[in-house]
Amino acid sequence: MNLFGVGSGELIFILVIALLVMGPERLPQIARQWAKVVKTFSRFTRAWQQINAEINRELILEEQRTERAAASAPATTPVPDPEPRIAPPALTAAPPAAEATATTTPAEDAP
Repeated sequence: MNLFGVGSGELIFILVIALLVMGPERLPQIARQWAKVVKTFSRFTRAWQQINAEINRELILEEQRTERAAASAPATTPVPDPEPRIAPPALTAAPPAAEATATTTPAEDAP
C-alpha cells in the first residue's frame, strides 16, 4: 500500500503519534472531520471531471462541425486582378475656392 508516497509502516507510525498527541478522546472526532474533508474533496473532483469532460465533448463536436462545413463548401481560390483598379474621376465639379474679400463697410470699421 502506497498512499501519497507513504507506506503502510509509515502510516502506522503517523497514527500512533497522532494517538499520543491528541489522545484517544479526540482522535475519533478528528478522524470524522478528516473523512468529511476527503469526501467533500472527492465530490469536488468528480464534479470537476464531469464538467471538464462535457467541455471537451462540446469542443470536439464544434471542431467536427467546422470540418464538415469546410469540407462541404466549394473550394475557391482567390484570383488576382490582371490590372489594378483605378477609381473613376469624380463627376461633380470641385468646390469653389473660398474668397478672401472683406464684406464689411468702412462705416463699421470706424470707432
